[in-house]
Amino acid sequence: MTTTIDFPALDAAIDAESWQWLQEAAPGYADAVAAEVRRGHKPGDIRQRFMRLTQRPALALRLEQAARHLQREAAQ
Repeated sequence: MTTTIDFPALDAAIDAESWQWLQEAAPGYADAVAAEVRRGHKPGDIRQRFMRLTQRPALALRLEQAARHLQREAAQ
């Protein structure tokens, strides 16, 4: 059995930072992530798609985190 410890405030801060970073460093990807989130794609699916096409794990993780941020913001 695995125990998961939640860190919601830290997770939210990391995701928000990735969204801000993406908007500043790669606005084309930021726009694309926002569009895919609006279409209902999940953050993990966005990361997997990007990895499959680019093999760039660090940026794929940023896209996933940014997508989570957008989902969190939309849910509020």
